[in-house]
Amino acid sequence: MSTKTNSLPGADRDGADAQRALVLAIDTSGPDAGVALASVGRCDTALLETAGSGAARTEDLASVAGSLLAARGAALSAVGILGAVVGPGSYTGLRSGLAFLRGLAFGAPCRAVSVGSLELLALRAASPGQSVVALYSASAGTVIAAKYRRVDDDVDELVAPHVIALEDCAALSEDATESGFVVAAPQAALAALQQATGAAADLCVLSGNALEALAALVASRAARGKLVEVDELLPVYVGQAAARPNRNRVAPAAVAE
Repeated sequence: MSTKTNSLPGADRDGADAQRALVLAIDTSGPDAGVALASVGRCDTALLETAGSGAARTEDLASVAGSLLAARGAALSAVGILGAVVGPGSYTGLRSGLAFLRGLAFGAPCRAVSVGSLELLALRAASPGQSVVALYSASAGTVIAAKYRRVDDDVDELVAPHVIALEDCAALSEDATESGFVVAAPQAALAALQQATGAAADLCVLSGNALEALAALVASRAARGKLVEVDELLPVYVGQAAARPNRNRVAPAAVAE
């Protein structure tokens, strides 16, 4: 487990009680999984160790979160807001992470903030006022794509997440004068994406963990009342045709041929 402490962006602003509460946020959507514990002026993060398969050891979530709390001398009851990246992403990782948060909520009832993988990518890549197309690898030859505009420390959805063929990616940016592509894909897939998009958009490949950005986004949304019950944190899987939360809790649909 590697840990890091930083100041939380936006911590100097006045906010609602939700912003002043201790925030515990997790991202288990991919191999760079981890936990963030944040309050006004401080953000502590810890990445999960990876197993031999390269997947994050989500079974360590409890011990990692406990270590971050202990480092502050805080109990679980001090956590006021839970946050989670809900996908698209790893089937096992998302299920394990959200199950962990539901377990925490039994011991310390609190509200939650939901963050999509594509939303977090867009926030990290865009400047305020800029439009950005976020992409996430799906099945062979396809990606999940969505378009956002960054507004201050959050993003507005312009085009909902949907599955498209790789060669159709460039068309998403044709109506935006300030669009970039955010790519969440293995480095090996980058050449194919560059060939498919050509010069239609600038490619911005983000790597590494985004736990500090996640914590800031969760705190910002909580301060604006964008809260849900923990049971409403539903996973979005890469294989879903619509790439939207499965609100009816049925098996995800396969990507149409």
